Amino acid sequence: MTTTAVDWEALRAAAVGAMKRAYAPYSGFAVGA
Repeated sequence: MTTTAVDWEALRAAAVGAMKRAYAPYSGFAVGA
């Protein structure tokens, strides 16, 4: 099994961007996944 380097800052930025655009009318919890 090979491991690959993860750009955690880019991953975090993508999750934050998704969280800002999330549509969660019932729970109110915008989750970036």
